[in-house]
Amino acid sequence: MFGSTKRSFQASWYTDYSWLEYSIERDAVYCFPCRFFGIAADQSLTRVGFSDWKHARGKRAH
Repeated sequence: MFGSTKRSFQASWYTDYSWLEYSIERDAVYCFPCRFFGIAADQSLTRVGFSDWKHARGKRAH
């Protein structure tokens, strides 16, 4: 919850980000090709997971 606004993963992001992988358990997104092929450019998208939903659109340049 951010203030009174609840932010969460949006399934529509799969359309904008074909590389996206979502973990329900961790409530975080990952870069599937980076995880699968071992590319570790951005650990928030490979190991840690990204869940800063307020700034999620900033990951478009990935």
